[in-house]
Amino acid sequence: MSTPSSTPPVDKTPREATTTPTPGTPALTNTTSGTASPAETTDGRPSRVRWKMFVLLLGVVALNYIDRGSVSVALPLITEDLGLSKETTGFVLSAFFWTYA
Repeated sequence: MSTPSSTPPVDKTPREATTTPTPGTPALTNTTSGTASPAETTDGRPSRVRWKMFVLLLGVVALNYIDRGSVSVALPLITEDLGLSKETTGFVLSAFFWTYA
C-alpha cells in the first residue's frame, strides 16, 4: 500500500511560454519568435556594432590625449610669440578645455 504524498505530481510535459499568469506574477512571453533583436545577427550572434563603437571611442580618446599633450608643449611658444599675459593665456586655455566638458 502506498502512502499519499503531500506534494502534487510533477508534470514533465513542456508548456507554452504564453500561459495565463497567476495573480501577482508577470506574464511570460515567447522569446523564440524567430526574429533577431537589433543587437544580434540572424543566427543569434552579437552584431559588430559594438566593436565599431569601441574603435570610434578609442580614436576619440586617443585624439583627446594627443591634443592635450601638444597644447601643453606648444603653449609657452604661443604665449611668447603672441605676447600674451598670464591672464589671457588662462582664458585661452579655459576656452580650449571647456570644449571637452
